[in-house]
Amino acid sequence: MLLNKTDLVDANGLTAVTEWLRSRIPGIRVLPLDQGAAPVAAVLGTLPFPARRGPAPDHHHARFETLLLTPDGPVDAQVLASALAADEGVTRAKGFVETSEGLALIHVVGARGTAVPAEGNHDIGVVCIGASEVFDAEALQGLMETSRRPSQKST
Repeated sequence: MLLNKTDLVDANGLTAVTEWLRSRIPGIRVLPLDQGAAPVAAVLGTLPFPARRGPAPDHHHARFETLLLTPDGPVDAQVLASALAADEGVTRAKGFVETSEGLALIHVVGARGTAVPAEGNHDIGVVCIGASEVFDAEALQGLMETSRRPSQKST
């Protein structure tokens, strides 16, 4: 949910509204916005890989965090997609991963996460985006270990 006009309330007011929304709609993802400024990538899911973009803007987007997850081997794509969808800090995620069967496309929107077989030559990595106040990059990196194929897990 895009929550607009958050620049008109203090931090306590924003927390109260966000908690109220979450009490009414379990699992809702809330993106606080100032003056309706939502990154197009957050709305459309088209956030590019870092190597394909110019310098990071230094304005409205500061309320959002991004992370590129790059698995170092095959993963269970559906396990990773489900884990990203279950993480409160992830609003959207999209990218390609290697699996034991080939490539898979992961697509997460809110609490929905899917993984489908993919063909072609694609950069490996999953771009994750979420609101700064709940985005935990370290926890997301940890999801890579839980999604590794059983024979690939560290001991």
